[in-house]
Amino acid sequence: MPKFYTMLFAHPAVEALTWWDFADEGAWQGAAAGWLRKDMSPKPAYERLMKLLKDEWWTKAESRTNQHGEAAIRAFFGAHRVTAQLSDGRTSTKEIIWKRDQPNRREVSVN
Repeated sequence: MPKFYTMLFAHPAVEALTWWDFADEGAWQGAAAGWLRKDMSPKPAYERLMKLLKDEWWTKAESRTNQHGEAAIRAFFGAHRVTAQLSDGRTSTKEIIWKRDQPNRREVSVN
C-alpha cells in the first residue's frame, strides 16, 4: 500500500483519487473495505497513510531571507500557511497555494 500511494502521489498525471467506503460501517455488501473498522477505529492501513500524508508528504520548512528579503522554499503542490517573522517579533501569516505548471512566487509582508 505505501509504495502504491507514493507512486500515485509522485506521478504528475495524478490529480486526485476516488475512494468508496472510507469506513467498514455500511460498506457495499458488508465488505471490510474501509480505512476504519465498523466501530470507527483506524486500521493499520489508515495509520500508515496518515504517516505518509502528515510526515513524509507534508511540507515543513524554515528559511531566512537574504539581503533582498527573499527566501526560497521547496514545497509540495497544494495549500500552505506561511508565517513571516521579523527580528522584533512581529509576524504575518498568509495562506498560499502552490500550483503545478505555474510560477510559484509569493510575497508575505509584515506591517
